[in-house]
Amino acid sequence: MLKFLLDFFPLLAFFVSYKMADIYTAVAVLMIATTIQTVGNRLLSGKWQKLHLIGLAIALLFGGLTLILHDDRFIKWKVTVFFWLLAVVFIAGATIRRSPLKALFESMNEQTLPVPAKVWMQVDLIWGVVSALIGGANLYVAFHYPLDTWVNFKVWGITVLQILLFVYTGYALYRFMPQEADSDSPQPKE
Repeated sequence: MLKFLLDFFPLLAFFVSYKMADIYTAVAVLMIATTIQTVGNRLLSGKWQKLHLIGLAIALLFGGLTLILHDDRFIKWKVTVFFWLLAVVFIAGATIRRSPLKALFESMNEQTLPVPAKVWMQVDLIWGVVSALIGGANLYVAFHYPLDTWVNFKVWGITVLQILLFVYTGYALYRFMPQEADSDSPQPKE
């Protein structure tokens, strides 16, 4: 639960600070919150997660440009750059049959699932296509709608899409999960 909260902490901090102040305050808060998230995950897991480090680098780069140049177009592009980078990684992984999702899952859970390579490839491909679509949708919303609409899309719209992607992934991988012993079966007496 703590990890789940830590994963969504920067996004919620960005949203609340935007509603209470403005986009530039929200960007500064996002940069600080993403740094706390990355360090917090390191402390909880004992190792650096590549995805968090990439997210932090992109947040600091595009957030820094937004604040220095006082131009919110940079923070709008950050979302698209992040998701298009993910799309390239997932589609390339599916193409060369080296699943980045499998590597991420195994590094986070320290266990290997007996999932066939074909299933990992299909899940990677779905993640790649959806990430590419999210990046494109972000650009469309960012440059065709008011800033309030983009912030709501970034925080709530993309989050819902990501939750649906996680549900699909869980569904696709569930049948390969190791089954625990039936807890209703009689236990031997001592």
